[in-house]
Amino acid sequence: MDFRKNLQTYEKDNIKPQVIKQIRDRFVQNPAFTATEVAKVSGACEGLCKWVLALEKYDRVIKVVQPKRMKLEEAEEALSEQMIKLQEKQRQVQELEARLKALTDEYETNVQKKNELEDQRNLCEKKLTRAVQLIEGLGGEKDRWTDQARKLGERYIKLTGDILLSAGVVAYLGPFTVNYRVDCIRQWVDLCKSKRIPCSDVFSLNTTLGDAVKIRAWQIAGLPVDSFSVDNGIIATNARRWPLCIDPQSQANKWIKNMERDNRLAVVKLQDPNYARTLENAIQFGTPVLLENINEELDPILDNVLLKATFKQQGVEGNLLENETAIQILSSSKKISEEIEAKQKIAEETQKEIEFTRQGYLPVAKHSTILFFCISDLANIDPMYQYSLVWFINLYVMSIENSEKSTDLQQRIQKLNAHFTESIYRNVCRSLLERHKLLFSFILCVQIGKGRGEVDDNIWRFLLTGGVGLDNPYPNPASDWLNDKSWSEIVRGSDLPALRGLMAHVKENPNKWKILYDSPTPHEESYPDDFNSLSSLERLLILRLFRPDKIVPAVQQYIIKQMGHQFVEPPTFDLPGSYADSSAVTPLIFVLSPGADPMMALLKFGETMGVFDERIKTVSLGQGQGPYAQSLITEGVQKGTWVVLQNCHLAASWMPKLERICEELLVPGKVHNDFRLWLTSYPSDLFPVTILQNGIKMTNESPKGLRANLLRSYLNDPVNDQTFFNGCNKPEKWRKFLFGLCFFHGLVQERRQFGPLGWNIPYFFDESDLRISLRQLQMFLNDYEDLPLEAILYLFGECNYGGRVTDDKDRRLLMSLLSVCINADVVYMDKYQ
Repeated sequence: MDFRKNLQTYEKDNIKPQVIKQIRDRFVQNPAFTATEVAKVSGACEGLCKWVLALEKYDRVIKVVQPKRMKLEEAEEALSEQMIKLQEKQRQVQELEARLKALTDEYETNVQKKNELEDQRNLCEKKLTRAVQLIEGLGGEKDRWTDQARKLGERYIKLTGDILLSAGVVAYLGPFTVNYRVDCIRQWVDLCKSKRIPCSDVFSLNTTLGDAVKIRAWQIAGLPVDSFSVDNGIIATNARRWPLCIDPQSQANKWIKNMERDNRLAVVKLQDPNYARTLENAIQFGTPVLLENINEELDPILDNVLLKATFKQQGVEGNLLENETAIQILSSSKKISEEIEAKQKIAEETQKEIEFTRQGYLPVAKHSTILFFCISDLANIDPMYQYSLVWFINLYVMSIENSEKSTDLQQRIQKLNAHFTESIYRNVCRSLLERHKLLFSFILCVQIGKGRGEVDDNIWRFLLTGGVGLDNPYPNPASDWLNDKSWSEIVRGSDLPALRGLMAHVKENPNKWKILYDSPTPHEESYPDDFNSLSSLERLLILRLFRPDKIVPAVQQYIIKQMGHQFVEPPTFDLPGSYADSSAVTPLIFVLSPGADPMMALLKFGETMGVFDERIKTVSLGQGQGPYAQSLITEGVQKGTWVVLQNCHLAASWMPKLERICEELLVPGKVHNDFRLWLTSYPSDLFPVTILQNGIKMTNESPKGLRANLLRSYLNDPVNDQTFFNGCNKPEKWRKFLFGLCFFHGLVQERRQFGPLGWNIPYFFDESDLRISLRQLQMFLNDYEDLPLEAILYLFGECNYGGRVTDDKDRRLLMSLLSVCINADVVYMDKYQ
């Protein structure tokens, strides 16, 4: 008890823990206390010490914190008052911001209205300014526009009929020729007038539907400038149906390709495997398509396309016064109009000069037209005779450059026509078979004569057909020598004005006409009485009635008289000349005939050009050879080799592929300059026309006439090879025997022209027979001092030439002719002159 009291006393007296510790030590050191009491006292002292320490810490802390608590309470009271004031201010700010936003929106709206009003004011000011400029600028156009309005008024009255006629032309007259179109339009105009439908007296599709600027662009793209072609272009672009161009000379094809080149034109054929996909893409993306080389039947997949189930979307027309560029252009219209008017006057004067000059050269145009239709009609004789208009025009341009110049117009026309006619003859003849060359000359001669008005169509048709009529009711007055067929033609020919009275004259004077009939050269004889004064073609007709077997020499004389001797002597086979006219994209075509083989001449020519056998790739076409031939062409295009495709007529199914290959060669920069494509073929109507038109055609037949045969023999290998020609050690004998052998070669070929009178069986002797014989002849002359004539005659007559002869009488004749040309007297022929 005393201890607790003491502790309380200590607490009240603010006794420190150190004091309590001292008291504990006293109890511990006092022996009067037991260990238990001491332990208890020690524990109590320890606890008391901790309590005292905590109490002391609390005292210190409370002395610091209490003033802060008081200040905190004061601050919180002040904060509460300020927050109330803050909330009031925030409410006031929100009200102000809402008012500010409303004012800002109102301001922006007013500013926008102000800007719009200013823009409208500015636009109105600009429109007024432009209107003033437009009125002032176009004020001087009143007279011109008044006149234009008057003309438009007149056209407006006739517009109904003109549009009706235009619709008829576009709908119906596209496939027809110019003459037929003119006749139809004339009849339609008369019909419109009879039905009181107003229309132009002289209707022109160009005037009604044409656009001068567009037409000029067409002509720049390659459309011919003649009115017929221009009308065709208008029809093609205005028709609601897709245009189908009948285009034998590929003029429309080239025009369309040039016109649509920048529009991503797709060119396809029905044979192309992906043409449907190409067409689908073109329809989807709005690009043009050119479908080439269609046949009479079209793929059913095209039906929907041909129905033209498409639609168009229009845009809206703008305000003229809002287009400042247009106002500037229109405001300067007066100045431009004056400049155009001045230029038009100059252009009109220039046009008059051009027209005057052009009219002066109309005879040349007419003459050239006659020539072109002469060669275009040759396709009726043989399908291989195809010639393009571009080729014809190129020859015409060359004649303009190369013909003799003259300041006298008539003399210039005469020189130009003569030069061009001869140029056409030479270039066409190299592609004609021998049997057609004289026919071509005769057609040229007659058609030129018809152009001059010198040939009567009735005479010409009768010469070709012998006339057409019923059975002859008149008896033959000279049946002992005049056959009934000839007499019937004489009766029909007497109906011609030029031969009126011929039948009666033959009846009355049969002996006079028998003299003509019995003459070996009736084409050189005089005709009885007044019939001797007939024109050349009429005399030719008389000869046809009595001696048709002499028509050929008579035709030759007629051609020589009318055109000159050069038109009955066609040029010989000229491979270098044909090669000079070719290019890497121009095929060279050998038109074959029985017995003709151009390969030896081609290989020899290749050697002279530095193109040896390893650079000449040859393949004979037939079944399965197409892919190999195509690979050779691909290689040749890249490396510049020559490719020879032989016997194209045997690969008819591959010809369309060849046509596409040749078209691909026309791509610029794709083909090596040294590349050449050589083709050989017998005449075939399956040979691609485009290749024939664009290629250079040649024939390698034996020419007609001894002179032409001799000339060709001396100009061809091996005679024209100087090494071979000068390679004999007995030059005098060599040259004389050479002439004799060449004469014999020409003789045996010419006899074939006389049918069974020449040979019982026609034989096709060719250049290989002459070539081997010449080499053997030179070998014998070089190896033997005295020429073994018997051995030579046997080799030539029994082997080289005689190997083709199967008839014993023909072989006997062959040996007789050879013995005349090759004998010992040939060496000494100078002594007999």
